[in-house]
Amino acid sequence: ILAMWRQTWEQMKVNSQNDKDKLLLAKEKCYRKGFDEGVLLVGNHKGEMVKIAKPLIKDEMVGCGEAFKYQEPEKEIISRSGDECVIALCDQWFLTYGEEGWKAKTDECLKNVECYFEDTRQAFERTMAWLHEHACSRSFGLGTKLPWDEQWLVESLSDSTIYMAYYTVAHYLQGDIYGSTPGALEIKPEQMTHEVWDYN
Repeated sequence: ILAMWRQTWEQMKVNSQNDKDKLLLAKEKCYRKGFDEGVLLVGNHKGEMVKIAKPLIKDEMVGCGEAFKYQEPEKEIISRSGDECVIALCDQWFLTYGEEGWKAKTDECLKNVECYFEDTRQAFERTMAWLHEHACSRSFGLGTKLPWDEQWLVESLSDSTIYMAYYTVAHYLQGDIYGSTPGALEIKPEQMTHEVWDYN
């Protein structure tokens, strides 16, 4: 580990502890390398890759009461409107990307994806390793209502992915931008049941 830090230090030409920007980049580079390539040397997960063992150890510690989940921003967060953002714990709906069945299918799909660069594949793997729950709802603004709980709206980013998915079939379902005329297949709105969209 010390050798890795020294090598990174020299590569980035860090001269002293006052080179704050370079030190921050060096730290991120070393942490990323340790996460992607590191192997545990002791404990129940000895020999496992850090990126595989980390979520398992976290779940074990939370499960036996030795730890609890805690999240906070790394630095001050300012919104696009210039306001300081405050983190609040509130009821809302989440997508459980960490569900084992989903994760297993996603891992299997990634194996068959041509990423062209190993860094790209590792970026996917890192994200899949830490992504467990993603908030998918909000309580104000314009947007699509959650079908199972209409007091909530679909969170903006998730809502935009719904539109992108719909655009792939929109020309079959509507003849104009307003949907006032039938599309190429003459499908009526009442024919578009939940079962039509529920496919594997």
